[in-house]
Amino acid sequence: MEALYDAGVRFLVVGGFAVHFYWPDRIPGDLDLWFASTSDNSARAAVGLGRALNTSVDPTLFTRPRAHLALKMHGVYLLMLDDADFEMEWGKASRAKIGSREGRIVAVSTLTALKEKAREQKDLWSALSKVGQS
Repeated sequence: MEALYDAGVRFLVVGGFAVHFYWPDRIPGDLDLWFASTSDNSARAAVGLGRALNTSVDPTLFTRPRAHLALKMHGVYLLMLDDADFEMEWGKASRAKIGSREGRIVAVSTLTALKEKAREQKDLWSALSKVGQS
């Protein structure tokens, strides 16, 4: 996370760590981050993640808004959603100390909606896989 902060990346913490923030009994298994997908932020995200993961990261991964695209990189899920939504959520997000710095955690209402959407997608894939087996 420090490398992202150092690079000036704008992101929100979502998923398990956000759930843990609001409900401390929940132990997260991975890290989900929602990045603003502007070209400037995309370039900074590629630099920051490259440093954090000790690898090169293609900045074009972050340049286009996508609907709930999650990329898994070493246990980190990267979400790029519509910038207008990001800006709205940035304003609603809770501020919290993340590592040694202040970061932002997506609002409870948004977290709930994202979790419901993820469950719906998981259920859809489960149903589709069962159809393929019959």
